[in-house]
Amino acid sequence: MNVNRKFRSTAIIIFNLSIAADVSADQNTGELDGIYNLRRGWAESQEIGASPNPGEPVEQIGRYRVTLERRGWHLLPPAEKKRIRRVLIISGVFRGELVQYIGQNPLFDHVLGNDDRTGAVYTENDTLVSPPKIAPCGPPGLVTISGVEQINPIKGIGIYSNLRRSKILANVTVNQCTLQNDLQFIPEVSYLCFEGSTICP
Repeated sequence: MNVNRKFRSTAIIIFNLSIAADVSADQNTGELDGIYNLRRGWAESQEIGASPNPGEPVEQIGRYRVTLERRGWHLLPPAEKKRIRRVLIISGVFRGELVQYIGQNPLFDHVLGNDDRTGAVYTENDTLVSPPKIAPCGPPGLVTISGVEQINPIKGIGIYSNLRRSKILANVTVNQCTLQNDLQFIPEVSYLCFEGSTICP
């Protein structure tokens, strides 16, 4: 009797999990169309070229992961929900390059690839948009810099080819002692816009 109850309970759990997996899979497929709000995300990078050889181009290499959800999903008609992807998860490696300074503020361009090698996102003139907090980190003259960085996606290739100008904000810490950078993306105010039935702002 107890064995049968356990069997039925296990079968119900497996059935419910399979339904949840199917729903999740459906939400992660389809066309990228409209504005996708960032729900969570992070990035970490290492600066290369800046030290120990001053004068060389300053570059960054790193990894990232972001999760976004289609804005206004629940307002879409059923046919559009079948066509449009609800959830977008992107992770992979990226490279950044210092392109110029505006005053004391460095501007970076980035290229972000995805793990599936099916597309990439390009950004330009990414820079701090808040007064930086500066603290010494070790050797004289070296500091950590913290603030809010605005990342400006401008185009994509591959599965992101209909990406238009977007905005990502992140809390960033730059450590000149370790040459390591850490970013936590700021939800809700950050988004990617894919042009289709929706015209991007």
